[in-house]
Amino acid sequence: MIVGGKMVLNQYGKILEEEILNTHIIRHGVNIPVFQIMPDHFHMILEISVGAHGNAPVQSGCGEISVQNLPVQNLGYIIRGIKMAVSTKLKIIGYQLQVWQRNYYEMIVRDESDYNRVVKYILNNPLKL
Repeated sequence: MIVGGKMVLNQYGKILEEEILNTHIIRHGVNIPVFQIMPDHFHMILEISVGAHGNAPVQSGCGEISVQNLPVQNLGYIIRGIKMAVSTKLKIIGYQLQVWQRNYYEMIVRDESDYNRVVKYILNNPLKL
């Protein structure tokens, strides 16, 4: 529920919040510095450390990025892990309805300007409702 432009989490939202806050412990090399839980979705900036679980992307000769030894902790794997953990905890407390939509929206933050714009969007999202 949003009160005065701020999100007030119910018990279900608090389960998601706990999972997000513990992500850096549970998923090595993964950090979520900014997030916002909304009534029916959430936003986050997810950082995967270079070389978190494998080699970093390397620059090829023609200005393209190639990836060697893709990390186990790819974006889909991380999102799936968060969704599964939250769903499991919700079932334990008796919540039986489907929680998640099938996919997720992603974008790559390319520079500091992008980063600042996305942070502002995420943090101001409750003001839109």
